[in-house]
Amino acid sequence: MKNTLKLSVIAALVALLSGCGEDLKPKVAALEAELAKEKAALVVANAELVKEKAALVATNAELAKEKAALVVANAELAKEKVALVVSNAALAKEKAALVAANEEFAREKAAFSVVAAKIALAEKLEADKKAESDKKGSLTVQLGLTMRSGDTKPVSNTKVYLTRKNTSVILSSIEAKNDYGAKISLKVVEVLSSAGELLGYYSKMVSEVESRLKVESLAIVDSDFNGSATFEDIAKGDYYVICFTRLGGGAVLEKQITISTSKAKVALSNADSLE
Repeated sequence: MKNTLKLSVIAALVALLSGCGEDLKPKVAALEAELAKEKAALVVANAELVKEKAALVATNAELAKEKAALVVANAELAKEKVALVVSNAALAKEKAALVAANEEFAREKAAFSVVAAKIALAEKLEADKKAESDKKGSLTVQLGLTMRSGDTKPVSNTKVYLTRKNTSVILSSIEAKNDYGAKISLKVVEVLSSAGELLGYYSKMVSEVESRLKVESLAIVDSDFNGSATFEDIAKGDYYVICFTRLGGGAVLEKQITISTSKAKVALSNADSLE
């Protein structure tokens, strides 16, 4: 702006002095030279301005280009952000599914543990039962008495007692009395093996003896028509087999036995009758 104003002033002076005398011509020439110089400087300045303007335009274009690139980059980042949100949601869903699966697995594992424990317990019980069964067996007792005629008759429909003690020990505390409270001289075994009319006379005593035997007996079995009686699930060991019969005038049969096999057998006869 300053150069342009200066140029205008010089141009006005040149125009003013151009009509003057010869003595002013050198000054006019100097002013014209100065005017030309200023004009040339102005052209150079304008060219520089044009160059700077072009540089600014190029810079603005570059900035616009960078701005556009940034917009594209931001859009890409926004797109990636949306993708990450979707991915995180999917991961959260998968995590929830895994948690549910783990809980289901834990429940199934707990249920399996319960079933396994029950199976183990059942197997143990079965093993214990088998071991206990191996320790036990059966005992078959055959009862028979030989009459004076020589015939052998089975002792049928009679209670057979299996005990750990003999008759003497079991009945030792019982005091022999009749139904009226009177002491009697008969032995307990004699009362139990007496004829029917005497049993009626000693019914209270017989009842007491039977009660005592029931308490002391490990098992009680009735003999069948053939005089056979079988005890099941009997542990191996030592026992007494006892029975009372009115057969042949009455007898008390007692025998000590040892069960050592799974199927033991024993016979009671006249030889096992207590005196």
